[in-house]
Amino acid sequence: MRLPPPRGRRSLFNDPRLNVPVRNTISVALIRCIAVCAQQRDLAALNSHLKGTLSELLASCTIHWGDGSGLHVVRALADREQMVQNFNPEMRGAWTRFAALAKERADFANSFDSDGILNMKACDNTLCTKLGSRKEFKRCSGCVTLFYCSIQCQAVDWHSGHRAACKTHDYQLSGRVPINTPRQRAFMRAILHSNYTKLKLEIFSEAVECMRQSRNPLAGFFVVFDYSQGGPEFGVYSLAETSDSLKWLSSAGLQWDETVARAARSQGRMVIHVIRVREANTSRHWVVPLRSDSGKIHAQLVKMACAEEGGNEMQGFEALVARSNEVTEVH
Repeated sequence: MRLPPPRGRRSLFNDPRLNVPVRNTISVALIRCIAVCAQQRDLAALNSHLKGTLSELLASCTIHWGDGSGLHVVRALADREQMVQNFNPEMRGAWTRFAALAKERADFANSFDSDGILNMKACDNTLCTKLGSRKEFKRCSGCVTLFYCSIQCQAVDWHSGHRAACKTHDYQLSGRVPINTPRQRAFMRAILHSNYTKLKLEIFSEAVECMRQSRNPLAGFFVVFDYSQGGPEFGVYSLAETSDSLKWLSSAGLQWDETVARAARSQGRMVIHVIRVREANTSRHWVVPLRSDSGKIHAQLVKMACAEEGGNEMQGFEALVARSNEVTEVH
């Protein structure tokens, strides 16, 4: 069986308009094909294509499994578990890693509460500290993206900059079709929050180092969580230093400018988090701000960045992670 060129496979498979059942059928067919080819010693030349299909094409789609569609893929993997011992050594590791990721994402999709995730909101007047149930907030009728706990908070935010950005506001920073369904977006937010919680120690450490390396530590930073190959891989970037990620996000113009301004006004209660997902032959960035009811964690990170590096710094990060568990945080 001859696979389409990698660029063609990515373009078809990661198009968000692709019907879910069709994508599932393609996924299962690819897994069957890979399982057969990986056992053939005379097909070793295909290994790079097969590994790419697993680690890039199929793995990148697991972030969209909020509707439970990944179960079909997991079943196909389980049906071929006994075949793995006959795989080429080069393929065995790639298959095992993908199977573990697929099972993790499918299990998460089965257990997460989309209503619970969707119902937790923070007031988008970032001078306000209110976090609570979705029913306590009203959505802006213009952008249908931002939420406010009161008319007063909406008025403050309107005059602070949202008036200019309202009609162009889209946290997906793209004019293309929306990212999946509300439940799938809730799933992505839930995955992000789970990964952030597990990676706090590393993120805090890199954030401090990022601010230290910046010519303006107080300018702030943002974190990109990259799911384009399954992930997550993450990177922390300064808002004051040029980077490919900052260039791409800045190209959104007023939308990105307003996001940065909100974070600056929040006194540490909003940190810019960005999800990167594969889409066709390129990628899409979706801003999912981390909101909290206190700015003390962010303030401590800035304090550590402005101080000279000490010998017990890792203990300081560990203590900060413990303190962060006392703060309410939502994505």
